[in-house]
Amino acid sequence: MTDALWGFIGVIVGAVLAGAIELLRDRTAKKQRDTERARDLRAEACAQLLVAARRLRYAARADATIDPGRIDEDKTDLSTARYMIALLGPETVAQAANTVRRSVLDYVNAREKRGPHGTCETERLAARAAVKEFIQITRPEFA
Repeated sequence: MTDALWGFIGVIVGAVLAGAIELLRDRTAKKQRDTERARDLRAEACAQLLVAARRLRYAARADATIDPGRIDEDKTDLSTARYMIALLGPETVAQAANTVRRSVLDYVNAREKRGPHGTCETERLAARAAVKEFIQITRPEFA
């Protein structure tokens, strides 16, 4: 074989290797972007869950005036955020999100059932504890 042929083979092999390396870099970068995007979506869903839970807990206070339309909207927001977390997050976070949702809804439902003068202290404390636990579980991922 001539030097020109060996040179041509070297160019081809070099081009194939360079292409393969570039493809690998692109895949790695895409995977990193996808991971970061999923993390951002989880963080957003967690924040939405906590905001909806806070609004509902405030609405369930004895001295609060309850707007049924707003309560329904907040309940929907709470459930939507919980579903997003279940789709995007690990099982422990999804379970904690469901505990927040369930305990906050129990508190709101107890307030609606008992009226402004009934006591809902047990439900209030359970909702507060669920939120605190959820924050403790999710904090390491977003710190």
